[in-house]
Amino acid sequence: PPAPSLPPSAIGTADEEANTETTTAIDAEEKLSPPEYYQEGQLTCLNSLIKSFTKGNWRDDNDDSSIWHEKFIFLLRTLENKTKTSSSIQILLHESVMFVAAELFQSLYSHSKQWCAFHLLRIFATISLSYDSPDNNNDSDTSITIPQESQQRLQQWKTTAIEEDAEDMTDDVIVASQCLPHSLMHHLESWVEDDNVSIDPFTSLARLLTWIIALDIFDTFTIEQRHSLSSYIRLTGATNVAMSSALHFTSLDAKEASSGEVLSLSNENYANDATLPCAIATTVLYKTTKCLPTLVKSWWGDVCPKKLRSSVCDFIKGYVAPDLLKKELMTISSGGEQELGEMVVTGSCVSREVIATYVQDECQLSVTIRIPPTFPLRNVEVDCAKTLGIPEKQYRRWALLINRMLNNNRHGGTPIRDALLLWKQNVDKEFEGVEPCVVCYSVLCVKTRVMPNLECKTCKNRFHSSCLFKWFQSSGKSQCVLCQQPWSGVKV
Repeated sequence: PPAPSLPPSAIGTADEEANTETTTAIDAEEKLSPPEYYQEGQLTCLNSLIKSFTKGNWRDDNDDSSIWHEKFIFLLRTLENKTKTSSSIQILLHESVMFVAAELFQSLYSHSKQWCAFHLLRIFATISLSYDSPDNNNDSDTSITIPQESQQRLQQWKTTAIEEDAEDMTDDVIVASQCLPHSLMHHLESWVEDDNVSIDPFTSLARLLTWIIALDIFDTFTIEQRHSLSSYIRLTGATNVAMSSALHFTSLDAKEASSGEVLSLSNENYANDATLPCAIATTVLYKTTKCLPTLVKSWWGDVCPKKLRSSVCDFIKGYVAPDLLKKELMTISSGGEQELGEMVVTGSCVSREVIATYVQDECQLSVTIRIPPTFPLRNVEVDCAKTLGIPEKQYRRWALLINRMLNNNRHGGTPIRDALLLWKQNVDKEFEGVEPCVVCYSVLCVKTRVMPNLECKTCKNRFHSSCLFKWFQSSGKSQCVLCQQPWSGVKV
């Protein structure tokens, strides 16, 4: 059934805008065919309601807030159901929300608007569409505009980085500007700057709700985009703030996070629900560990209070790690055989092992990945010892490559299936005669997927430019990794 109409008092300062837009839609009736007019009418209605919600001057102690709780929540439930089946509704909602994204994120910090804003943004976050919009302030061309505040912070981040890392940072922030609403970027980047300021519990919970929405958006992108987004989030320090804030509210009981009942739209008593803060915090711990496992590992090792490390470890071991393993195995089993080619991958939740076998030129290649019970707090183990027909030095290098991909703190880690696919591509290149980069042990760069592009004029060995510059920084010398001669190389 259609959502009940909202009383005039609920429209607030946006009443005139809504009337104007409605009149425009009615005037367009003769110009549009019935389906087009119906969609135009829906968009006008959505725009008007969402604008009215964000621009209404509600006081937190005003009874008008109950109008939104009863009527607007009803509309959100309808939208939540329809967005799962209707692509046209997804597009309409996406366009409506993006015009007022900044106001909606700010509404998370309002007592009377928080619950509605949170669920409207969550519905929006699950829609896998590009976020180029007025909120992102993109030009009409294909260039991506980095928000001014983010540009200033980027310059600060780059002051302590080497040239190659600085270029990677710029690329990561560009991807974030393309994928995330700029208003969300503003919130995430400002948290660390406010770290020394006393934050009240309600503001902390509002931040946690913002973080949940960010993770929902993060989950909709490709592995390459998630690598860049993970690097960007690492730069902001938002993971440390979110995880540390969650510890103040959670009882580390995963029942609150796994059931989802308390955080769902069906919870009509949310305003008086004493379990809500704990549920929000536990959900943050649960989702962050699943979405950003290596960033959580860094937080646990460097930031998490020592007295709570054991409890956090038990929580992840008991509730999150089993789900992470199941997710990895489902991703492997659901992958197309065409992409895996002749590589066979099997896994077991009981043995906590993933085994990949691949035959190349009559050589039996084997990779065994052992996932510890406390993953991702502890690194996975990679063993290629069962490989036949390949020198030990070579298969040990492959094990180091896979280990590096799976346990990479910098880029958020790589899913097991993607790591094995990249390993297979590297093996194919090596059997074609392409020598790997001796710094990272890989033919294809883990992040950029490019082959070694710098060649030493003296020894003729080739390196990835990013690997070589990092070697220069760590060694403090500008010498070739192998021949130790002063570097003199060319691009290839």
